[in-house]
Amino acid sequence: MKKIYFLVNSEAPAGPIGDLLKRLRAFGYTFVSIGSLEEISPINQPEAKLAIVNVEAQENDPNLAVISKTFKERFPQVQQMAVFSGVLEYDQGELLESDVDVVYQYPFDDELILNHCFEVDPVDLDNSQLSYEALARVNVMELKSGDKLPFALYVYLPANGKIIPYNHKDYPLTDESLEKFKKNKHYNLYVKKSELSNYYSYCATSLKEDKESMTEHEYLEEATKKMKGLMSGFFDKSKVTDPTENAQLLDNLGKIVSQLEDASGSKVDLVQEVNKVAAKQMTNYTHARNMATYCALFGMVAGINEPQSLRIGGLLHDLGMMDLPLSLLQKNEEDMDEMEMAQYKLHPGNGKLSIVEKGMQIPKAVENMIMQHHEHSDGSGFPYGLTADEIDPFAKVCAFADIFDTYTSVREGYQQMSPALAMARISGRGGSEPHPIYD
Repeated sequence: MKKIYFLVNSEAPAGPIGDLLKRLRAFGYTFVSIGSLEEISPINQPEAKLAIVNVEAQENDPNLAVISKTFKERFPQVQQMAVFSGVLEYDQGELLESDVDVVYQYPFDDELILNHCFEVDPVDLDNSQLSYEALARVNVMELKSGDKLPFALYVYLPANGKIIPYNHKDYPLTDESLEKFKKNKHYNLYVKKSELSNYYSYCATSLKEDKESMTEHEYLEEATKKMKGLMSGFFDKSKVTDPTENAQLLDNLGKIVSQLEDASGSKVDLVQEVNKVAAKQMTNYTHARNMATYCALFGMVAGINEPQSLRIGGLLHDLGMMDLPLSLLQKNEEDMDEMEMAQYKLHPGNGKLSIVEKGMQIPKAVENMIMQHHEHSDGSGFPYGLTADEIDPFAKVCAFADIFDTYTSVREGYQQMSPALAMARISGRGGSEPHPIYD
């Protein structure tokens, strides 16, 4: 049995989060409730690697913030995951000021929450315990005979609820098993939640391998091929993909690309610094986190082998939005009046000023992502009215990722598009005009 700390302001029921705790208990997790500073004092050595902070969506509870911050100061090695239910009615940065490591919304992020628990401190699941709930959807890159995967792969058949093993963990893949993969490409693949960290490490290592023995061009071609394999299921056109599984695939891809380095490796510390700034000061950190992943993925597939610069630009592209009023942030561009639009158009410049004020030395390409991600190929964008040939390729990737995430994210009053439909809509292949950012 694995323990998880449950931080609350009192012993009051957990409300909707109680259903989440019930699911975790079914996997074998138990909970140690902490509702005051007095309950932290007697703890000398933490019994758990993870703490769930049960936050209120309506207002940030100052008492809970003190409990969370004090707990983190005492036990920095324990990851803190803030979970709220409903719509958060204050800046997510306030939660991160309490030193929580990650924030999730229940029930939209329920699978990501479960996956995170298993990633931080997995409960070992044997095959007799296997169920759909115990599995996480993944993609794999092209496999070769003799490859040893440090995780088992499964196929789930929803029609009859059967789970079929595809390979055994750490066993060399045979020609027969590879043929089975090719014949059943239409099936979704899964790993045990308890083996997710093995999956992330394997994919990231595979993307980086052979770098020393190849030219930069050869390496980029090979990495792009593998990256497309990892993205394939995300753009499945055969059906409207389950949004829960899309979220899992995006989370997986984000954790894989976060381990990739630029050729120089000089931006590693900057990525960590920028991630902290974005987490605490971005008006929508979920969007920023998605953008970091999409910019790296789309940029590398487009031939830009600078994953760290792409991630930094994705995280910071909307940094200037923090200076805008909350009422404006909740509007789409088409709903803004002339005065609001004029104010909104200031955010690229405000973002650049924030970088200068913080003394961060960012690459020029990242600065261009911040300044140019609202430019349009036909010159109708802002702040400069640049045309296609004048827009930095990094900024084009950022603009594409920005619209893509808007289309595919859950937004009140708008229908969420599948990734394949979003791609078709942006490029004009879905029966409408291409989006102005499309080049």
